[in-house]
Amino acid sequence: MKKHLKAILISTTLLIGCTNTANIESNKLKVYKPEVIKTQLSNGLTVIAHQDNRAPMVTVNIWYKVGAKDEQAQHSGFAHLFEHLMFTGSEHAPTNHFAAMQSAGAQEVNGTTNHDRTRYFQTIPKGALDYTLWLEAQRMQHLTQALDNKKLETEKQVVLKEYQQRYSNPFNAMMQTLTQAAYPSSHPYHLPPIGNIDDVKSASLDKVTNWFKQYYKPNNAVLVVSGDLDPTHTIEKVKTHFGSVSAGPLPVSYQQLALPNGAKKHLVTTHTLDTQQLLFAWHVPGRNTQYSEAFNLLTKVLNTPSTSYLHKKLVEDLKLAKSISFMHTERLLSSQFVIAAELAPNTTTQQLEKALFEALTELQYVPDMAPALTRATEEYAIEVAKQSDVISGQSGRAHLLAAGEVYYNDPHYYFTRQQKHQGLVWQDLVEVVQTWLHPSKALTISYLPEQLNSPMAESSNIPPAITETPIPTLTSLRSKNIDEQKQLIHLEQPSDTEFALTLSTKSGFLNEPNHLEGITAVLTNALKANAKAQGINLIGYRYAHSTHFSVLAPNQHKNKVMQYLADLKAGEIQLTAPQFKQAKQQVLKHLARLQGDMESTALNEISNHVLSGVSLAPLTGFGRLDTVDALRLTDANEYLHALFNEDLVTYASVGNENIEQKSVYIAPLSTKQTGTKQSPVTHILTNHQHPHTKLHIINKPQMKQTLIVAAHVLNNGVNQVTKTANAIFGSGPASRLNQLIRNEKQWSYGGVTKLTPLTAQHTLFTLMAPVATNSTGAALNELQSLMNNPLSTDLMPKELAQSKRQSRVRFTNLLSNKRNMGLFLALTAEQNIIDTVIDFESTLQDISLQQIPAAMKALTNATNTQWILIGDQAQIEAQLAVSNFKLKL
Repeated sequence: MKKHLKAILISTTLLIGCTNTANIESNKLKVYKPEVIKTQLSNGLTVIAHQDNRAPMVTVNIWYKVGAKDEQAQHSGFAHLFEHLMFTGSEHAPTNHFAAMQSAGAQEVNGTTNHDRTRYFQTIPKGALDYTLWLEAQRMQHLTQALDNKKLETEKQVVLKEYQQRYSNPFNAMMQTLTQAAYPSSHPYHLPPIGNIDDVKSASLDKVTNWFKQYYKPNNAVLVVSGDLDPTHTIEKVKTHFGSVSAGPLPVSYQQLALPNGAKKHLVTTHTLDTQQLLFAWHVPGRNTQYSEAFNLLTKVLNTPSTSYLHKKLVEDLKLAKSISFMHTERLLSSQFVIAAELAPNTTTQQLEKALFEALTELQYVPDMAPALTRATEEYAIEVAKQSDVISGQSGRAHLLAAGEVYYNDPHYYFTRQQKHQGLVWQDLVEVVQTWLHPSKALTISYLPEQLNSPMAESSNIPPAITETPIPTLTSLRSKNIDEQKQLIHLEQPSDTEFALTLSTKSGFLNEPNHLEGITAVLTNALKANAKAQGINLIGYRYAHSTHFSVLAPNQHKNKVMQYLADLKAGEIQLTAPQFKQAKQQVLKHLARLQGDMESTALNEISNHVLSGVSLAPLTGFGRLDTVDALRLTDANEYLHALFNEDLVTYASVGNENIEQKSVYIAPLSTKQTGTKQSPVTHILTNHQHPHTKLHIINKPQMKQTLIVAAHVLNNGVNQVTKTANAIFGSGPASRLNQLIRNEKQWSYGGVTKLTPLTAQHTLFTLMAPVATNSTGAALNELQSLMNNPLSTDLMPKELAQSKRQSRVRFTNLLSNKRNMGLFLALTAEQNIIDTVIDFESTLQDISLQQIPAAMKALTNATNTQWILIGDQAQIEAQLAVSNFKLKL
């Protein structure tokens, strides 16, 4: 099996594969440079014609300067998918291209796609040249007129099968892992050319047609015709067939990109082979740079065991590796240098890595390797000679001419490259190693056989029990009423060197006047910038029913912070025009991004439908585009002053003082103000007559799936028992909802339930689950059944134990973050459950399995649940009709 990996790595660096050059006679090698005629048509098509009369055959090779690097987000795999579509026939030549070429006696008819280009080739009898040129011109000009959804869906399935076949091969899977780990998701080389299969599945006819129009044009293509032909006459034929094809604007030309971050990292993964492989990868400059030829020659020197210092040291002397091979993957924007080694028995990855990096450093002390460089140059010359001796579009002379033109604007590049090799000396190769192959810039991937990860024979197959870690009792947590309306919550942590202070209001984004929706989002962003200009770290947190302003600062800045907050409360701090403008633009941009987001759409629709006849602000908390756009600086300053004046009611702090000392600092902020008015949202929800259960369909035909939302308002506060019941039902990965979703094939991915306080007395319950559109009806029936009977199976002790464990982890994380702990204390104070926090462990322990059923039924069996379906309305309605879905109260 190891030979396969080595072959893959070496063959990628060569043009035709490995060559046995044990008895090379240098004086017999000659630099071969084929005679060609190169011209460019008026529409920009580059044409290269080459005469080779050895056999009555011709190769037609057309390359388009587009590959996976040109794909945008959500369009990965388009270049490869369109390669398939190019064989489906065009408007005037509707016959499948393979069949048409077969009727002409063609051989090796195919196409390939990589990151930088897409190519099509066929080798034909010379009598079929005219016909083949016509076919190629037809599909360049008229392919999309013959495309339809049936052809598109057929080729999608072909690509899917190709994907499954390709990555069932462990070696291909290894290389895919390497590429995705080496390049960030934003880089054009992050994904393999076959792309993300989900993007391919979602490709529409319009999208692929636009792809064709953007890239498949004569001024973005190179046509090479090589074989038994008259070059001048052939070019005239090309003009006849391609001359009428219109040119178009050239796509953006990529330049060399800055190399991705080379920070050293290690990854471990498994494969199905019986050997352990270790790969090291470095980012190096791309094609046509001063380093390309040195890396090309270095690869050949190191891949030859007799001249490879690394092979001798690691394989022969130290015996740390069974084999080692080297690969230089050349691409336009950036290349990679990869070393692959198979570990010897009883060798650790750390041992091999250390020895490899030492060997790379020692290359500078290796005696001059001039004979090895000469041999490598001769090997390359033989490879090119063999390849150019083949009349083949896939790997013959036409391929070399086309590759040279597309990659280097020189059809003779691969023939004359050996002259560049001859100009290199050993020190040139040492310098590229020292410059680019530094250990600190290496990506290391260890591929372990699956059996190495299984328990050893002497190990127990019984998993150890999980020992619960009790949460510390917060004995130093205190609360104190400052006046009739305000309260201070303080957690004393004497070892702290900094303090956190959270100021909370009873005014959230649901309290915003209609014409000021979104103002809280704008002013919290602007206030953060204002405080930062004063050297204060202040962040605003927005909720439906409250707004919180949190400061985290060193103890020695206490006076400075308190003076700033006092000035805020007195209305002496004013947001500046630049701060307001920038904050407003941030919110507007965020709202624009949310337009196509399904969850944000759902939150907006909950506002519209969960309460009949009541208009609530969007539950995203960012308002609406029109209201935010209309906001003024005076609006923000006035609203900010109101928040810090009338509505400031709770202070939560974490720091090294006791509550009495903290009260002294809080006193200037707690001057009595006019009585805080009851929240208008509280008034609305308390007096509102809740509607009956209804079904709403929100038409979003652009959505490729359906989002199912169930929402209703609970008229009581939420305690820890309710939160625990919700976790068991739907808020965790192992919840009952997600177990259902994983077991049913119609679900596209997981669902979630959430409890959102709207006021101190009212809580919004939401369930969201995306589903394949053609399964909407079946999914609705499943969900409704779960909502009506959440306890279809008995509660298990492990469900409760797992929910409690998650709560412990969340609470423990709060203790490690003073700002988050302060915010948590403020929120619990609003809900009047601060006493349960003092000994949170006891609160959890007191929750019994017998309490959960009633709490869960209270969550799910509400009579006012609003079902909201977001997606393609026509398809949804068809699904509902077929499934005979009915609301079962």
